[in-house]
Formats: sequence, structure tokens, C-alpha cells
Amino acid sequence: MEDFPNFDQDHRLINLNNDYPTLEDIDLYKYYKIFSEERDIQNDKTYCQSKIQFQNEFSGGQIYELCAKLRRNFRIISTDINYKLSEEDACRYLKLWLNDEIIHYRFDKDAILSIKDNWDNTKNEGNYYHAKCDDAFLDNSYDNFISSNKDAFQVIEIICEYLKLTNGDIQIHNMAELNSIRNSLRNEYISDNFSKYKTISEECSRENTTHLLCNIYNKYKIKYRERFNELEKKVDQEIIAVEKQILNAEVAERSFLSRLQEIGRILGIDELMTPASTTSIAVIGSFVGIFLLLLLFYKFTPFGSFIISRIRKMKRMGNKEDEEPDELFLYTCENESINMDRNPYRISHHSGGYF
Repeated sequence: MEDFPNFDQDHRLINLNNDYPTLEDIDLYKYYKIFSEERDIQNDKTYCQSKIQFQNEFSGGQIYELCAKLRRNFRIISTDINYKLSEEDACRYLKLWLNDEIIHYRFDKDAILSIKDNWDNTKNEGNYYHAKCDDAFLDNSYDNFISSNKDAFQVIEIICEYLKLTNGDIQIHNMAELNSIRNSLRNEYISDNFSKYKTISEECSRENTTHLLCNIYNKYKIKYRERFNELEKKVDQEIIAVEKQILNAEVAERSFLSRLQEIGRILGIDELMTPASTTSIAVIGSFVGIFLLLLLFYKFTPFGSFIISRIRKMKRMGNKEDEEPDELFLYTCENESINMDRNPYRISHHSGGYF
């Protein structure tokens, strides 16, 4: 490796849940979190050290740990496929996590090649035998477009998760919960990263594009064309609405200052409207304008739902400390203990659909 990674700029998905709490409700994030755990990898690490030879001390330590987690994670998804996950979702969740790790640690071509050369063995040792989850994406790890857009894979895969939820390919049987997750995901993460999506869309619309990311984007674009169009239309409308509200707030602020000056002239105190007093009024007007703008955001934009979700989350966290176990909690624990032997990584939602 050429240099150490810049750990102050960690773009991995695991660090975004504080900004976008709705991510915790989707399977993609839940599995990403499991894939990132440090536990149960010592035996896998020993295996990787016997298979992969790497001279650089820092790179070697990191590549062994990544190999160990990959081997363990293959076991996790092999248990959940057909029972919990489709092969397509299991593989794309795993690849998103692995791609983030490669970008974060800045593995060079030799390190990536060591993962690629041992891909099939690592899969087989993890009891994962689905042929379609191949290592082709590792050939593109030094793609310039991907290197300069570190979170591009995240944006596309999270949008794909939204489209799958909307299309019913990932099922949540509680309709109110489904709508809440979809709306929050669109209003929070997708809206905030829509400019990144536009950049990807424009890049992938060029002729003779060879980026791996574009292959993924175009596959989803073909499969969910109508859903993509609906999403783009909704987000564009929301962005236009927010821009209009900002413009209206600015106009209202200027109108407020103009009316104050007019009142001063009518009352014969326009001579008091010195630069200093005008500045004071401007400051007051700015505060009023900011208040009105925040009120508009709270009432009519995703900002309000974001604040409400944060407040509710804080309340839930506070309530958890005071809650006593009830019958429902005990019942859930009993069910969890019954299901633990079947699948220690079981998650509540169900998904369907294959390649």
C-alpha cells in the first residue's frame, strides 16, 4: 500500500446511521452491520493466513482480517439464502460491504488480487455455493470514477433497496411500517444524495461507458424503469418545493424590512433610520426570516419529519431505560431463543426475488 488510510474521512455505510436513522430499518444496513462485526473470526483469520501471503506488515494484517470476515460472512448469507434472503440481495449486500472496506483501507492491486485469487476457496470454505456471486466487481476497484465517488455504490444500492421495497420485492407485511420506511428513506438519505445520483446517472448515460457501477445502475434502471421515473419525479418536486419556500422566505424578509422603513417615513422618524439602526433592523429581520424559514421547513419539508423522527428516537431510547419486561417482551425472548439455533442472524423482514 502506498500510504495509510485517512481515518478522519470514513465513508463506510456503518457510520451514517446517526445522520439517517431510517437506514437501521432496511435489510441492507442490518446485514452491513453484521458483516462489519469483529467477532467469530479468529479461526477464519488463521485459515486466511495459511492461504494468503502478503509481505507488507500493515497490509497483511488488514487483508487477513478482511479475508476472515469475508469467509465468516459467506457462512452467514449461506444460512439466510432461501430462508431469509434472495441470492441477489445476499450477494449485493456482501459486495457493498466488501467494496467499502477496499475503498476505506485503500488496498492496492496486489491486495485486491489476493482476495480475487482466493474468492472461490473462501466461498466454498464459507459453505456458499451460489455461482452467480462472482468476483468480477474486484476488477474495477481502481476505476477512477469509483475512486473519486467513494459513496457511489452506497447511493445506488440504497436507491435499489428503496425500489425493491416499493416494488414489493422486499416484503414488509405491515403497510404502515413499509410506507414510513419508504418515505423516510426518500426524504432523508435519497434527497440528500440526489445530486450524487444525478452525477452517476449522467456518467452512466454516456456512450461506451465501462464502469462497473454503471453496469449495476443500468441493470436496476432496466428492471425498475417505472419506479426510477416515479422516484426522480417525486424527489425533483420536493427539491423544487423547498427552493420555492426558501425564495418565498427571502422575499418575505425583504418585504418586512421595506415595510419597516415605510412605517418610519409615515411616522416621521425616517431620520432615525440611520445605517446603525438599519443594520439592527436587518439583523432582527434576518432572525424573523430564519424563524419563518425553519417553520416552513418543519411544516412542509423532510426537515420536519427528520426532526420528528429524531425526537421520537430519543423518546424511545429514554423509554427503554424505564420499561419493565412485559408479557410481549417475554414472549419475544422465548421466540428468539427458539429460533437462535436455526439462525443466529435472523432479522424480522422478508425478501424475495432472484437474479
